Amino acid sequence: MKSNFGRTVFNKCLIALLIAIACVLSQEETSMAERFASEGGMVSYNAGEQDYSSLSGPIRSYLYVNDDNTLTRVEQSGSEIVYENYNDNFKLISKGSIKKELELFGGFYAGENANFLVFGQRNEDESENIEVFRVVKYSKDWVRIGSCSLYDCNTTEPFSAGSLRFAESGNMLYIRTSHKMYKSSDGLNHQANLTMSVDTSSMTITDSLYDVMNVGYGYVSHSFNQYIKVNDKELLAVDHGDAYPRAVVLIKYNQPAGEATFVGECSYINLLKFPGRIGANYTGGSVGGFEISDSSYLVAGNYDNTDSDLRNIFLSVTPQGEFEDGNTRLFYITSYNKDSSISVSTPQMVKINDDRFMILWEGFNRASGKSDVYYIIVNGKGANVTKVNKVRGRLSDCQPIIYKNMVTWYYTEDNSPVFCTLPTDGSEPNDNLIKGDVTTIKNNIYSVIKSTDKTKTVAVIDFADYSVE
Repeated sequence: MKSNFGRTVFNKCLIALLIAIACVLSQEETSMAERFASEGGMVSYNAGEQDYSSLSGPIRSYLYVNDDNTLTRVEQSGSEIVYENYNDNFKLISKGSIKKELELFGGFYAGENANFLVFGQRNEDESENIEVFRVVKYSKDWVRIGSCSLYDCNTTEPFSAGSLRFAESGNMLYIRTSHKMYKSSDGLNHQANLTMSVDTSSMTITDSLYDVMNVGYGYVSHSFNQYIKVNDKELLAVDHGDAYPRAVVLIKYNQPAGEATFVGECSYINLLKFPGRIGANYTGGSVGGFEISDSSYLVAGNYDNTDSDLRNIFLSVTPQGEFEDGNTRLFYITSYNKDSSISVSTPQMVKINDDRFMILWEGFNRASGKSDVYYIIVNGKGANVTKVNKVRGRLSDCQPIIYKNMVTWYYTEDNSPVFCTLPTDGSEPNDNLIKGDVTTIKNNIYSVIKSTDKTKTVAVIDFADYSVE
């Protein structure tokens, strides 16, 4: 029969292990972002979804701060858009969902006074009667207020091979995305960007650009990632193009932001030109962030500058008031080469204030098979404020935000959200482990089985079931 001897030995070993772990956790070479494993949230998998090699896609995960200092997670999952409210300790307090109004999900935006969702549907027959884009306005407590739609807009597939982002200026909401167009004279359905403006007070589309043009009007084809920003009265955009132009391009509209129309001539700068055949989808690069400082336009991405399929993180800096070729400075934050074991993801960038920005990316160690989050803080002119740091965790397609003076985002790996925070002042993050982490200490592998309410965690070795007959 079984005796209690095995369990007694297990308990004694467990106590010794907990004491040992408490003594050596601080000796880990990789510092750890303070992470909080929530409970009860919708289970999904978005870790690493910010990364793309050639073509991006719609962003499905979002986070924003409410007036009462709670957080709302918004994530598209199947036929629903789920919203969940969390308190400042990342505890789930309420949740709800909205059904998709059309077959395709484009994106979400937390506006100043309202929330917005964009839906779409395919129009393969090129019908002028098909509703291709629908912009829906909701109150901050998710009551539907109204919508507006775009028909007969040279589109067979909305959101094709691209993303969707928003910018707001007064009552004007700008939406920049992608679409597959009607068949052209060469018999092909080409892809490009698409931009529209919405008067949110009346929910009417006031202007749009979806026809074939050129970059001098803000048109980019193919466009595999789209950004749009308002800087006072300036309307600016960034696209990842593979043909016209074959570059990462920064665009400034001549028409001021906040007006009912935007279509017209633009100024543009090719920040990073890609070699290769016009229209070849693979460019060796990706774009991950566009922000505006009090002095410059900043664009972050990655690019294979080693000719070895190994990319490095770049940052381009274009001074405001000097918007012309030759004034942009582009430099690399990382310097991996073909012999390096680390490969970098598409980065993300978050604005801390007008003169401080954090750039984050994942580094995948091809030798160990492990990913870590790397980050650096730069000033408004691109100069380093901190060194590159490495923390445990993952990125996702959730754009990091500022919450309680911390850079904050979440990721999921078939679980409820894991919230991550990093200090905005460049100080060391708090060390902690969460449930599911595996760590090696003094050549022993430990698995975390419980997360506490505070930053410390309880960890035990992954024992086999031990008993004595």
